[in-house]
This record gives sequence, C-alpha cells and structure tokens, in this order.
Amino acid sequence: MNRSNSPNISGHYSRHLRFETRMGSLSLGRIIPWNERRLNNCLNAELIELENENWAGAIRLLPSQLEELEQARSGRKVDLIEVAAGGVQEKDWPKVCEYTHKRYSFPECNYEGSPKGTEVYEFYFVLWVEWQDGIAYRKALGRVEKQAWLRVAQERISVTLG
Repeated sequence: MNRSNSPNISGHYSRHLRFETRMGSLSLGRIIPWNERRLNNCLNAELIELENENWAGAIRLLPSQLEELEQARSGRKVDLIEVAAGGVQEKDWPKVCEYTHKRYSFPECNYEGSPKGTEVYEFYFVLWVEWQDGIAYRKALGRVEKQAWLRVAQERISVTLG
C-alpha cells in the first residue's frame, strides 16, 4: 500500500479526485440494530477506536459486505479518510419527510456508547478506503464523532480517489 506517492495521472480531465485530508484507522464493530436499518438496502455498523475500544461512530455498509464485516471484526483495522465535517442538533432528529412521510434519523444517535446529552452531535464524514497502486477506492461512507476523530486522525495525506 503506497499512499505517499500519488500516481501519475496526466491531463486536465481525470476520473480521479485529488485532495489533501486527514487519515485515521478504526475497527468495525457490531451491526447497529435500528428499525430503519434497511434504508436503501444498507446496514449500519459501529466504528470502534483501536486503542481503547470505545465507540467512535457508524458506517453504512451494503448487505454484500456482511462477510467482510465478519472478517474485519477479527481485529483488522480499516483506513478512513476525512471528507467533510457536520453536526446536527439532537432535538431536531428524527425528521419526517413532509412528502413521503419517511422517517430519517442517524442510527448511532440512540445507540449504546454513543455520546448523549449534548445539544449538537458533531461528526466527520469519513470514507473507508482500500489502496491499490497509490489510489484510494471507496468501500463505505460513515460518520465519526468529532472528538474520537481528532484522537485517531493524526496523519495528513494527499489522496487520489478512484
């Protein structure tokens, strides 16, 4: 895995995105039980800090990734890169869409181990990536609680996303 050397991608137009960001590693935990967990046919799994085994966030997985989830939970760490920051006032969730009447929520908000009693749930959106020839490929999208991410995302890297 070579993250430090960006591949030589020439020309003005490319199918790759290049940017600088922070990277950290967490491990995958259990599936988060959630009444709406099948939203868009996806499952949510917890993200766990490697050093202290504390809850750190949640990641949305495709059903086809369940076998991979079982393998990853055996102690294998997953590389995550930061793509954006966000926050939501806890009093505003869950939301109900006025047109479809579907209920939208953050599955981790009411989950054991997640931060509670804060007015705003602050987080970073992260991509679980795997590296091939210096290019990061997206495996899943998740959210990591702000303070947990600041603890684990110590490495600043240049990314070419394929």
